[in-house]
Amino acid sequence: MYGIEGIVQTIREYAGESAFLPVFFICLAACFCSAGEKGKKRIASLFCLSVVFVFNNLAMKVLGKFADTSTYYRFLWAVPLFLVIGHAVTKAVAGQKRLWQKAFVAALALIVFFGWKGGGFFTEGSLRVWENEYDISGELMGAYRLIEGDAKEESPVVIFDMEAQMASRIYNPSIRWGISRNAYVKYNDAEGYKNVEKRYRPEKALIHAVNFGMQTESGRLGKALRKKKVDYIVTFTAFGMDAYFDGLGYGLIGESGSRSVYARKG
Repeated sequence: MYGIEGIVQTIREYAGESAFLPVFFICLAACFCSAGEKGKKRIASLFCLSVVFVFNNLAMKVLGKFADTSTYYRFLWAVPLFLVIGHAVTKAVAGQKRLWQKAFVAALALIVFFGWKGGGFFTEGSLRVWENEYDISGELMGAYRLIEGDAKEESPVVIFDMEAQMASRIYNPSIRWGISRNAYVKYNDAEGYKNVEKRYRPEKALIHAVNFGMQTESGRLGKALRKKKVDYIVTFTAFGMDAYFDGLGYGLIGESGSRSVYARKG
């Protein structure tokens, strides 16, 4: 889903139920009203461009024919939410003549930022202390360290469940993915191969195994593992894949939380 609905959904995914968009539009309107003639023209032009290229589904359908639709949503990050809000708040505080007025406006801004229940910028889920410098769970860190401790080469090829894969590039970018990002974006489901592009079918078999725990495609999976030259496999322990992977030439080297790590034998 793209356009304004997609942007709202993305913001909710990263920040929960928050006041980002309403406050952004209020601040944008305030900046527009207080700007000079050139400033108003610039804001109006940028707003119109964003409506044409970012905040509608028609642009997605048209431009998606020429660009990678799976990454088109990244235009969202070109919308300067924090810059506009920060500029408006700073200008509002600086524009007050008396100290108590400045304090009042600043306090009001803080109330909006820290929010009322379910409506502010920072929700219960977003206020937390990082577990480590990577902001990655200890469970995933443990899985990555198992690979580091066992790896014979600097850049091993690893297939992960989707969550572990996305976090791996933060911890160690030298790890090579056996499943491409595009394959996960397009074919992350337990369906068959009928509508899968031929070049993605090996990766589809890998996704079936590590992200869904499917154990019915040993022939197809074995070929995919050899084609991709996979060194390690990270998946959920609950899938009970030990014997299945052992038959394909991968032995368990350790567990970290709910995940198991397998290495290619020999």
